[in-house]
Amino acid sequence: MCSIAESDSCDAESAADDSDMNEVGVAVTRFVTRFIDKVCTESSVRPDHVKLLHHMIPGRQLLLFCY
Repeated sequence: MCSIAESDSCDAESAADDSDMNEVGVAVTRFVTRFIDKVCTESSVRPDHVKLLHHMIPGRQLLLFCY
């Protein structure tokens, strides 16, 4: 817990945590996207099903904005 006097340092810590979580989230999203692509391609899954799977990935929008 932060007191009012410590609020600046606590905000800085939470901002660092958010940044780390965003990097981890992007990495996980990329991994899942590549995994879906590889497995579905090797298994001859129809493109419309692959597209549906991609839309189910949480954080997918974040990944699109990073490119």
